[in-house]
Amino acid sequence: MAEIKNTFIKSKMNKDLDDRLVPTGEYRNAQNISISRSEGSDVGALENILGNTILNNQEDLDIDNLDVIGFLADDATNYIYLFLSDYVDSSDSGIANFAPVGSNCIIARYNTLKSENSSIEILVQGNFLNFAKNNPIIGVNLLEELLFWTDNRNQPRKINVSDAAALSNYYTTENTISVAKPAPLYPIYLSNIAQGLPLESTMINPSEEFLPDGANNPEYVANWPGDPNFLKDKFIRFSYRYKFDDGEYSLMAPFTQTCFIPRQQGYFIGDDQFETYRSTVVKFVENNVTQIGLNLLLETQSLENDLHVKSIDILYKESDQISVKLVETINVSAVTANMQSNVNKNVYNFVYTSDKPYRTLPQDQTTRVYDQVPVRALAQEVISNRIVYGNFYDKMSPPASLEYGLGYSEKQYNVSSTNPQSQSEYPNHTVKQNRNYQAGIILSDKFGRQSSVILSSKDGGNLDLNVQYGGSTIYVPYYKEAPSTIRDWVGYALRVRFEKSIPAFETIPGYPGLYSETNPLGWYSYKIVVRQQEQDYYNVYLAGILNGYPDRSGVELNETANIVLINDNINKIPRDLSEVGPDQRQYRSSVQLFGRVTPTIADVPNLNRQYYPGTLSDTVVSISTLADTNYNLSGGTDLEYPEFYESITNPLIGRVSTQLEVGQSTAIGRPEQPPNQTYNITLGVYETTPVVSLLDIFWETSSVGLISELNALIDAGFVGPVAINLNGVYSQNEGMALSTKIISGAYVVDNNNVKIITPVNFSFLSVIDGNGIDVKNKFTISKTSNTSNEFDIATNALFYYGSTSNSDIRSRNFTFTINCEDVDANKTVPLQFNGSLENVAPSFTNCPASAVNIGAERFSPWIVYSLTGNNGAAVGLNQTQGLLWSIASVSLNNVLIDNQDVFEISSNGVITNPNGTAVTGSNYQIVVNLQDAGGASASPCNINVSVGDVQATNRVFYLKTQYSDTWNVVWNDGDVNYPQTLTGPQLQGATTNSAAGVPASNQTTVTVSNALGTLQGNTTYRFFAGATQIHSETLNVSDPYIDVSYTFTSVQTGVTYKVEVEYGNVAVPEYYTMSKCNGDGTVSPGFISDQTVSSFNDSLQVPDARVEDSGDRFFFIVTGKTTTPGSNGITDTGELNCPPIVNYYTLEPCIPSSTLLNVVTSETLQSGDSLSMYSTCYKYFQDGTAAGFADPTDLDAIPSHLISFNPCCS
Repeated sequence: MAEIKNTFIKSKMNKDLDDRLVPTGEYRNAQNISISRSEGSDVGALENILGNTILNNQEDLDIDNLDVIGFLADDATNYIYLFLSDYVDSSDSGIANFAPVGSNCIIARYNTLKSENSSIEILVQGNFLNFAKNNPIIGVNLLEELLFWTDNRNQPRKINVSDAAALSNYYTTENTISVAKPAPLYPIYLSNIAQGLPLESTMINPSEEFLPDGANNPEYVANWPGDPNFLKDKFIRFSYRYKFDDGEYSLMAPFTQTCFIPRQQGYFIGDDQFETYRSTVVKFVENNVTQIGLNLLLETQSLENDLHVKSIDILYKESDQISVKLVETINVSAVTANMQSNVNKNVYNFVYTSDKPYRTLPQDQTTRVYDQVPVRALAQEVISNRIVYGNFYDKMSPPASLEYGLGYSEKQYNVSSTNPQSQSEYPNHTVKQNRNYQAGIILSDKFGRQSSVILSSKDGGNLDLNVQYGGSTIYVPYYKEAPSTIRDWVGYALRVRFEKSIPAFETIPGYPGLYSETNPLGWYSYKIVVRQQEQDYYNVYLAGILNGYPDRSGVELNETANIVLINDNINKIPRDLSEVGPDQRQYRSSVQLFGRVTPTIADVPNLNRQYYPGTLSDTVVSISTLADTNYNLSGGTDLEYPEFYESITNPLIGRVSTQLEVGQSTAIGRPEQPPNQTYNITLGVYETTPVVSLLDIFWETSSVGLISELNALIDAGFVGPVAINLNGVYSQNEGMALSTKIISGAYVVDNNNVKIITPVNFSFLSVIDGNGIDVKNKFTISKTSNTSNEFDIATNALFYYGSTSNSDIRSRNFTFTINCEDVDANKTVPLQFNGSLENVAPSFTNCPASAVNIGAERFSPWIVYSLTGNNGAAVGLNQTQGLLWSIASVSLNNVLIDNQDVFEISSNGVITNPNGTAVTGSNYQIVVNLQDAGGASASPCNINVSVGDVQATNRVFYLKTQYSDTWNVVWNDGDVNYPQTLTGPQLQGATTNSAAGVPASNQTTVTVSNALGTLQGNTTYRFFAGATQIHSETLNVSDPYIDVSYTFTSVQTGVTYKVEVEYGNVAVPEYYTMSKCNGDGTVSPGFISDQTVSSFNDSLQVPDARVEDSGDRFFFIVTGKTTTPGSNGITDTGELNCPPIVNYYTLEPCIPSSTLLNVVTSETLQSGDSLSMYSTCYKYFQDGTAAGFADPTDLDAIPSHLISFNPCCS
């Protein structure tokens, strides 16, 4: 038998050539083989290789419909990592729905070296993975033991495959698998919240046995281990952070406020006042705190299981340094044990005993305020041992504003509250006075991604529990109460009062909503931040303040003060040396001062007391040596001034222009300075105006919390209006006249969404359009008639819809803020809703109902027809603004012309036939479109144009109805039908027309039918030939439905045949048809009034009533009625028929003169006739005409005794 052998020495597959032409040593096709390329004798031999193994996920995992949506093959370990899901997200975006409970989302792996019978190993399973088949996982990487993946549906995630394999339920929540780690929420609290009531500050000094007054220190600990001097000159703050199982660190928690209590609790005792004004330094302003109890309020009692936290770092920061240092690292097991021993088992308590920090954090950790992990990412790759994301979405949109008010009040302390309070934590802290503050809100997700600063939308103020709340900015003045209360004053604190909860939904693109188990990236927490740019200032400690001058004269008393500047006060109130002369001895200073402590005033002799300045500062007008002041006129030789401290040393004296009375006076007659009284020097204090920082930033505060808890507090127990129900929809369009209601019967509801039925007053707070302009003057708000708790809003201006430009779009969208005053609840709440102006479609105002004939001969400018239109705006606005005209199509004898160039239309609606190219003897059908600036379109205008003498008619169908039925009209000319269709509602009436020839039989039958085959209201049918109604009939709603037909006979060219249908209770206006009186006994028909029949109360006799044209002094005779409006204004003469025939003459005086007289009379004159008028003789001169007599004299109106027809000319 023949035998074929082939050695595949070339190891090459060749599919290009025909099988018969494949060279020796190459092969056509092969599967699961390799070709040996060795140098030995087996070169070219075939070897089997392993193929793919089919894994049946559904059988191995016993789950139906389970698909692989992502995978990673790790050659180093021979594992294939699989991402599996049986869920399909059916939302429009494909990511909006969270995988429901019961759906299967799995991360598994399979070892390719194990036997074929080995099963898939599940690493993580649960719907919290939120996998979906329509979101494939493209980016998967394994970096050492960490498996990273992203699916552009969830935030990027990762797991430790060793931990997952060792413990099947190690990963059970989003908190444990996200690349961005959960951030600590709460700051460290400096009150004993771990042990419960009563709450007290944990800043103490156990290092000193005795208090400054010699009493025993109750906080003293004999063997206290700390350094008593370490914090003496420091202002420190504390924070903490988590360290997680894979070595990552969380963001830092918000820092505490400065941990500081002054020695002696801030009080002057003994000779402190003397020492202070002598040295100009308050020596006891040192930190008395040596031990601080740091209380960490944690979100879970099981940090290790719930968040995979391994330890907590206690962090420390000094006020004059930017570095953050590490004080202690506590293992999570110690943290848990400590928490279990506390009354509040969510609090870990750490006692700081003035220990020095042992390590400084890297700089990138100091400035790390959020993790730069995307919200979603499509691409992921490992580059230089780092995970890199691409095509990502990195931020979420915050609400544009929140509704809250900022106020201030004294710090409060509730002895029965277990919540941290500023007075118990920081007993000596206060908000700086005479400062402006702006508070903003920052929202965060659970993983530390933060919003920008959100400010308040609140404009007005309100009073609540004696605290005045404004918007997001407030001015805090100096405390000013009775002097006896100053020692009881605990300090000021800013207060934020939320008017409305943080919204769960917003129409802003990218708004994530609020956190929930199925929305893990929603806004989770809030933080209050404060902007305050007035920073560093000095306290100037003075040896007395002299009110007036030392001459006891009382000159400039309470207007000028003198102060001694020694030691550091010389630098605090420096002299301006920029523009001085060589011999100048007195200088000015640019420093402004506010008095804080004043020496003796009348009612408190020989002491000092708190001083309460106003908002205006005192000014240092001059600084000079005491000698140069020459107050005692000694020329500087006598420096003995009892009013000035150490006067013999010739100190610098600052002369201060004061706003209010300050200091002690030596003037005779003053109560504090009776005759021969020794002048006592006591401490006075001025405060310099602060330096305004150029850093326009918001500073973090320790006021934070959960949005869910905040919203619950806002909503719970609120009595009063919480929302507006518009009782329908907001309805406003550009065609509305003044005072048109756009909202009617709106009302407010309470927290249970129940209408408030007690009296409510309503007023505009603002109506802001999209451009930020308040347009509330364009609207009016009023109580709904016969109600005390509902309101209407009407227009107070005319509105034009405008174009599609961004500015116009914004200008027609409004945010209404209504002050809703619940009278019984005594609460006024500003509530909002949105409204927008709707476009009204434009319309043609003179679309021709009959054919337009342009004749056989045409000349430049080749005008065919001039259209006019209305853009839908109300009367009073420019109703032609923004109209866009275009020719949609042109047909020649009902055959469409492609790419026609026969007709053009200008920007103002003029149709032309350039160069007269239209074919004579033809009919053209032109369809014209009209669009307004906002993009709305009118119903097309169909214009029939006949060129030359063409036999044509126009067929018109007019419908007016409030119903939405469709009506069909068919004109049957015997051999051809012309169908027409209109659909309601058409409250103003709508028209469609068609061009048609003259039927051979000179008759056409029109049939009108309702598409539903039934009627909802009474229907009137009218049939017109030209302007004349020749037939009508009415079907009542109770009558059996029938199609209505009518046959027109004697159909003539150029005539419009029309059927009108009035369906329902829609009134059709009628107008008078008229014939013009020519004055010679003939009349000219074809005139129509522009006033309706109803405007005359239908009082004119039809026919024969005589009316007069309002402008041209013509007479008309009424002949009938029509529904087509005309253009002739008329007045009723009260007479019938045309006036009698009259004659027109020109007369000349019998005595020659250049003056001629035009007359009109019923008499007949001829050459030679003469007459007397106004005692003057005139004779016939010539015949006249009505057109030539602009103002003829009516002889019939002249008294007869002035006229004599007896010949009077000789």
